Amino acid sequence: LYSEQTRGLPQEVEVQLPEHWSTVYTSMDTAGEGNRFLAADYDELVDSPILAGNTVEYYFEVDGQPYGLVLSEDNRYWNGEEAAEDAARVIKAQQEFWGTNPFTKKYLVMTVFNDTFAGLEHDHSTVLMANRFAMRDRNDYRRWLGLVSHEVFHAWNVRRMRPDALSEYDYEQESYIRELWLAEGLTSYYDDLLMFRAGVIGVPEYLDLLAGEIRNYETTPGREVRSAEQASFDTWIKHYRQDENSVNSTVSYYRKGAVIGFVTDAAIRRETRGDASLDTVMRTMYQRYGAASNGGYPPGSFEEIIEEVAGPELRKRVEEMIRETIDPDVDEALEWYGLELDRNPLDNGDGPPPAGLGIEVD
Repeated sequence: LYSEQTRGLPQEVEVQLPEHWSTVYTSMDTAGEGNRFLAADYDELVDSPILAGNTVEYYFEVDGQPYGLVLSEDNRYWNGEEAAEDAARVIKAQQEFWGTNPFTKKYLVMTVFNDTFAGLEHDHSTVLMANRFAMRDRNDYRRWLGLVSHEVFHAWNVRRMRPDALSEYDYEQESYIRELWLAEGLTSYYDDLLMFRAGVIGVPEYLDLLAGEIRNYETTPGREVRSAEQASFDTWIKHYRQDENSVNSTVSYYRKGAVIGFVTDAAIRRETRGDASLDTVMRTMYQRYGAASNGGYPPGSFEEIIEEVAGPELRKRVEEMIRETIDPDVDEALEWYGLELDRNPLDNGDGPPPAGLGIEVD
């Protein structure tokens, strides 16, 4: 059992499988014969999911680093070899982005087939949930690849580079964090962008995803009453306790953070005439506050590096986007790329415009 006295001690786990189950997967090291596993301490134990059953693994390497795509069952609607190849391309783009490999053992991408769509990051693995028929629909499969991209990006941004508030866990108390717009929101910006850089989606698909991100943000009335920083801090009472009024009372730090990322990226490129970008800021953050720093990054670190890279005026604008309820200037960012966003659904040319009463009926 967990206690502060036992937290730092090695933890051993034995999995006893039913007769009709054949496999166990976890990032923990094996400990002797059978399905026995050893974690260095309690933190590693609870950070190491265990997937047991009749699973199927598709092994692949990226720049010499081993990975495994583990599916919860042999699914005839799912092409595991193709999925592993696409995941490898996305992960290669991640490795090239950060320029460093943080893994000391095989990284597992565990996918459980059910009717939920979700994911959670860990030091040497991630657990994803997806529909067993996802590969039969391009949009559903693209969502799964985006989830792979999102959770693997967290291996750097969150697992090894994290806010001060997450540098020491207290498992019996909530952690109040003001930087989830950075930890989750900027990850949400890069998950689609790195899919594009990996070549698994093209220009039209990426622009469609970007437009959807902007639409989801701009159609949330709560963005006018809650800043990205406030939404991060209130996650325990707002984001994870949604009710019928949430759309009016708060904004997702995932959504606003992604939009802030896009606008900030364009602004850095414009101010530096293409010599730097948000990539530069993120890599600098990791060099200073990544795994080797033995701690988290203090509040304001991101803004300080913005100033170093692109000047004090841009830092001021970024701070306004983070701490105030103003909308990031999406149109200015798009204009720099030579793009324009059409917000008029009447001109879609695909039939009647979307309509609704703003209510859900059960």
